[in-house]
Amino acid sequence: MRRVLKYGGTSIESADRIRRAAQNIAQLVKGGDQIAAVVSAQGNDTNLLLNSVYTATERNSDTQSIFRVVALGEEKSTYLLAAALRSMGVEAVPFAPSLAETWPLIVDCPDAAPLVAQKINEERPLDVQDDESRRLFTQRVLPVLRRGAVAVLSGFFARSTRGELTTLGRGGSDISGVLVGRFLDAEEVTIITDVEGILSADPRLADNPRLIEEMTVEDLETMASRGARVVHPRALRYKPAECRVRVVDFRRQEALASTGTSVLGTSEPTLSARPEPLSMITLVGKDLAGRTGVLGELASQLGRAGIAITASTTNDTFICLYLAESQGERAYRLLHGCMTDPSLDLGLANVTLRNGVAEVRLRSPEFLQTPGILAEITAVLARRRINILEMITSLTDIFVYVDRGDQELTLSLLRELTTH
Repeated sequence: MRRVLKYGGTSIESADRIRRAAQNIAQLVKGGDQIAAVVSAQGNDTNLLLNSVYTATERNSDTQSIFRVVALGEEKSTYLLAAALRSMGVEAVPFAPSLAETWPLIVDCPDAAPLVAQKINEERPLDVQDDESRRLFTQRVLPVLRRGAVAVLSGFFARSTRGELTTLGRGGSDISGVLVGRFLDAEEVTIITDVEGILSADPRLADNPRLIEEMTVEDLETMASRGARVVHPRALRYKPAECRVRVVDFRRQEALASTGTSVLGTSEPTLSARPEPLSMITLVGKDLAGRTGVLGELASQLGRAGIAITASTTNDTFICLYLAESQGERAYRLLHGCMTDPSLDLGLANVTLRNGVAEVRLRSPEFLQTPGILAEITAVLARRRINILEMITSLTDIFVYVDRGDQELTLSLLRELTTH
């Protein structure tokens, strides 16, 4: 099997952990696997290097000089792991972005504004040079794997078509791992981190969360866009469909095949509309954010009546609920009864019903690095005089609510927008 092992900073933060990683890699090579390892900077090395260059230059240095210093963190990890592997009799070839003659990953940033070092981890639009990167990986890295040696690559950094160092931004080490897997046609990319996999909840906030052994890219992107941070969603957009991504605890890395979470599938843009029309019920009140249990009470009442809520939005002055139009009038009467029930004291003054609402959903990993996408959507619909009733968004999903009569034109316009 051809594997890419991506090591996070915690998993290699000490010499002992570097050696443990090398021992695991050596066993995989002995078993016949082809291995490329992608490494982050150890522990707090990036911050230490940043502070050092800030102090030495009194914060008066060009970006490339800063990047050359900060890249030493990943390069240190690269050379340490390669040295550890060689000490075990395993041939290892280090690849560092400062060595242009051997480095394979080429990435441009279309943003012409200079990146200030204080924002080295900010999310950046990336233009991965697929053809050139694949050519260089085939020429420089693949022969290493084919002769049974290990390729050890620095994560987080790349080189541009101008020959400059550039960072991959937030989630950059995960992006590095997935891109290396992409250009080497790896069967699996294993992200070795400090958690046992993807859990049903944050173990710091919930008791006994369960391990999710297998999930789709779409599900993980949704989780990640809403705050889960096991694998950065920007990395998943580069995952090939045939490549498995596995998340494994470094403390259990010796059992790669039987631990962690496997992420399957790929990240594809989609555009769809809910088949059935919806009703939009809006309840208006005051200081709703300061009242506890209002939305819960309304949802409970609807649930007991067998009425499902398809979407909802709330703020301090209103609660908006979307549900099947066939249930709209019944839900309206039920919610009006709740609103006027003095024993519930929900603080609601008015309820309105609008039938004939269409829900159009756009989903794309490109939204993660497309500034102004909401403005483009509203502009293209406004030019055809389509009124947007509401938009609900996340990092990867945009739900647009319009009049049912505008559904097909909305789909046509947004299809044209998202395919250009």
